[in-house]
Amino acid sequence: MRSGVLARDTGEVIDIPTETVTGSAAMGTVVPIRAAFQATADMVQMGEWSSDCVVQKWPDTVTGPANSAKFKGDVVADSGPVTLKRWVMSSEVIDAKLHAEFEFIAAECSTWRCEFTKRDGAAAMTKSFSYPRRAGLPKWAGGRLLDGSEEMSPGMQAALNCTETSLRR
Repeated sequence: MRSGVLARDTGEVIDIPTETVTGSAAMGTVVPIRAAFQATADMVQMGEWSSDCVVQKWPDTVTGPANSAKFKGDVVADSGPVTLKRWVMSSEVIDAKLHAEFEFIAAECSTWRCEFTKRDGAAAMTKSFSYPRRAGLPKWAGGRLLDGSEEMSPGMQAALNCTETSLRR
């Protein structure tokens, strides 16, 4: 991935190579694919099983996942009992195929995707993310202090487990 940056001295836009951070988690479920898709793609329910996206809201004019639908979410970054940061993040659905896949881009930079396949009459789900890591000092600081990419795949696995538990009820 490449990213355009404005050079200070010349005002010229130059390309700086950036690294793409990725991760994924997967699991088979005992619930039908329809139920797994509806629960995962309905962003309002995300707060039930996500550790960082505590509330998601569709605008009044949108009732569910569809291509180009926009939504906002309240996000919390914490370290144990201490809240480090709390903010609202805007996102947009970039791909929604009923009972097959759901993908959105958050804050115009990180892409989140959930794919559904049928296995033994139930849903198998794979969640993944990708985003460009910054170069230079922001990369070092972000990687050391803010990145958290090593925790993201286990966090997605925990969210999938919570989704499964919630759907079994």
